[in-house]
Amino acid sequence: MLCKDKTYPCFPRVRYVNIMVYASIVSLMSRHVGTTVRIPIPDVDRARGSPRNLLAVIISYEDDMNKLYTEYGVLKHKYTRAQISPCKEKFLELDEAIKKIKDREIILREAAGHGIAGHQGFNRCN
Repeated sequence: MLCKDKTYPCFPRVRYVNIMVYASIVSLMSRHVGTTVRIPIPDVDRARGSPRNLLAVIISYEDDMNKLYTEYGVLKHKYTRAQISPCKEKFLELDEAIKKIKDREIILREAAGHGIAGHQGFNRCN
């Protein structure tokens, strides 16, 4: 819908666009160090009874990538702000994470395997 001069869109459309841009900026705002976030676990990496998300805390932020710590160790890969969702409550504390940081880095599949139902491995009988 164009205005009378047909060069600029009408004001309601511009207002709607501004609202959508603001909403995307707020939702993708950079997270601070110490924020508890949710990481979705792909279906391939989790067992049937495992949770769909993994909780982690941001321990460092560099080049628009977040280094994350779970209760099982530091995640090997870095995540962008679009791949993680912030939590309102703090489930994991940064101070506890710094004290417990291990030298060993784990991948998301290993962290998901430590959950309630275990990992999706193949067990053999000898």
